[in-house]
Amino acid sequence: MFGETLLVQIGKTTLLCTVDNDSLCRGCGAPILWVLTPAGRKMPVDPPDEDGTPTVSHFSTCPDASRFRKAKA
Repeated sequence: MFGETLLVQIGKTTLLCTVDNDSLCRGCGAPILWVLTPAGRKMPVDPPDEDGTPTVSHFSTCPDASRFRKAKA
């Protein structure tokens, strides 16, 4: 799976990202994939379903996402 491309849905935008590695969320403990966005940034996403639909950012599904938000400058 590493190095493969993955469709990630962010709002109304779909990004083609590259899978970098996998881990567990430090907040909720769910399995996540880390992908590289087209801009070269790392983003945690939920593992994709087997049906091929785009996956989503883990920030949109994690109950502890607020712990990881950066303060606005």
